[in-house]
Amino acid sequence: MRSGTYEFTGAKRRYPLQMRVHYRVVEGLATLMRGSGTTVTVGSTEIRFRSPRPLPEGAHVALVIEWPARFGGLYPLELCVAGTLGPGAAEEATVRIASWHFRVTPEGSQDSTPGWGRPCHSRGTLPPGNSPLPS
Repeated sequence: MRSGTYEFTGAKRRYPLQMRVHYRVVEGLATLMRGSGTTVTVGSTEIRFRSPRPLPEGAHVALVIEWPARFGGLYPLELCVAGTLGPGAAEEATVRIASWHFRVTPEGSQDSTPGWGRPCHSRGTLPPGNSPLPS
């Protein structure tokens, strides 16, 4: 059911945000597949995005989302997410979020696939209380 600017399903709010997302389906340290798409909805417990091919339900996935806000108005942000693929529609995937953090990306350092030149770890993340996620 839609209400205002968010989608409400039970006790979970999902915001209709369309941003570029890069994904890697992983098993241990191995990357099984990778690709890019566009987010459909973003919430505190799950992210739904369009994928050009079906992704395996139950697999672990790493996402890097190009966030529209800039840190300090200057530096691009990336939202790094780790989670598990849940059920999705034919051209959409749903990720149940296990962990996430924002990473500040120095201007001009991005390659053709943002985020994959550097691992999504805690270096360069925003300090607590500075999250640009909707509350």
